Formats: sequence, C-alpha cells, structure tokens
Amino acid sequence: MLVMTRDDAKDARLTSGDVSNLIGLSQDTVSRIPKDQLDYWLTPGGALRRHRRYRREDVERYAREVLGRDIGGEGAT
Repeated sequence: MLVMTRDDAKDARLTSGDVSNLIGLSQDTVSRIPKDQLDYWLTPGGALRRHRRYRREDVERYAREVLGRDIGGEGAT
C-alpha cells in the first residue's frame, strides 16, 4: 500500500477534476478509485469540506499500469 508523507502532500496539487481530464474518466469514477490504486491526500477541514489531491506522478503511473494509457511525463513518446 502506498503511504503519502507530509512532503508528498505538498506535491499533491491535482484535483479530482484535473485527474478526470488527464485520464479521460468522469469525476465520479475517479472518486471511486481505491487509495491503494491511486494515492491521494485529503485537504484539511470538516468531513463535508475535505477534498482529494493527487500527485501527477501517481496519476501517470495509474494511467500507465491500470488503464494502459500514456498521458505524458517521463518516458512519454
């Protein structure tokens, strides 16, 4: 299982909408991806105001390994 450190959380800037656009899935589908498949960080706040944030490298890995898609980044052609 992936563990996000405090430093990793600083790099977690992509919203669910950003991830949706990058990998071509709906935001609803992105919200159903288990944390052990696509790691995320929850913003501070109450239970209703917390939002997921993702690191681009994790999104690229998920797209490549799970979806079989290359969405850019290192090694993209």
